[in-house]
Amino acid sequence: MEADSAELIAELLKTSPDVPPLDAVRDVMVKRIARYTTEQMTAIDNLMLSSESLLARKQAFYAKQEQALFLALREVWRQPERQSALRMVAMVSVGAMRLALQAWREQTGKRKPAAQFLRDAFDSLRTGL
Repeated sequence: MEADSAELIAELLKTSPDVPPLDAVRDVMVKRIARYTTEQMTAIDNLMLSSESLLARKQAFYAKQEQALFLALREVWRQPERQSALRMVAMVSVGAMRLALQAWREQTGKRKPAAQFLRDAFDSLRTGL
């Protein structure tokens, strides 16, 4: 998880400041999660839910991910007046990921890829704003 997070941040740091921050985070997150097959995602998810300590670690990871995203966003979009908005982008992006993975976990029947759920979550976020 942590290595993948580091790669996500490294990729985000390559983003042009001309791209809207929310779009940049969405694109990088979807690209990263699309690398995993449904079987791999299921195995990871089952493992993380298998014990209280792993579940707590997963929750802590979300907080670390949000902070790392915020720091990366600040590197790309350096204007001080954007700091609050960038913090919100980091927060809602991690929230969208959490909701997408929950919806992915709860689906029935033939499983759709997690990346589709993440795309849908960001689309819902965009239309809700």
